Amino acid sequence: MPKKDIQWYYNYFYLDSNPDVVIEMIKKDSKEGIFDKSETINPETGFYSGIFQKFPERAREWIEKIQDLPLLHKEVIYAALWISRIKESKSILGFFLQKTKDKDEQEFLDASLNNNPSDIFTAPIDFPPSNLDVLWGLFMSTGDERCIKRIIEVACFSPKTPEETMAIPAAQWSLKSNALQHGRVLEICKEEFKKYSQNNILAGIIDSVKKQKKNLH
Repeated sequence: MPKKDIQWYYNYFYLDSNPDVVIEMIKKDSKEGIFDKSETINPETGFYSGIFQKFPERAREWIEKIQDLPLLHKEVIYAALWISRIKESKSILGFFLQKTKDKDEQEFLDASLNNNPSDIFTAPIDFPPSNLDVLWGLFMSTGDERCIKRIIEVACFSPKTPEETMAIPAAQWSLKSNALQHGRVLEICKEEFKKYSQNNILAGIIDSVKKQKKNLH
């Protein structure tokens, strides 16, 4: 296992869920502009939503400690708390809605509280590829096998619409790249192959990762 510096936790928090590094991680992301990049907002949202799920008792404390961040950065963490679907999220966001004097912040929090977060595990297959990023972020923080099973389901789906055609290749590529990095992902793929044994897509992903791993050693 690699050395556990702060960078390690962004990819392997699920292997050692240390709540004491969370604020340091959020502030590092903020300082480095990670919350400003469109390509990283969704995985970050999924990642921190998983952390809120694992440590709901720390949620209010963490939200209090990010109040000095730029609003756009706070919004990523607010969204993560909201989609985490923990029972504390409504009261926490409601509290900060009443506390803030910033009109834009009030608007964001009010809109969040008036829209129930969808369940990413049951959303239609034609969701945008960005939802895959949320699932990957959630997996990195929780190790929840439902994330990988859902991505496999998308990767092995037969497309019927242009939207589905967009999501499926993204799911296949992300499975291959992450199964190479995370042994847990590859193991779940192997287990799920029992369901998809007639599907050449998952077999191809597993074989490709095995070959790449062999070439690395």
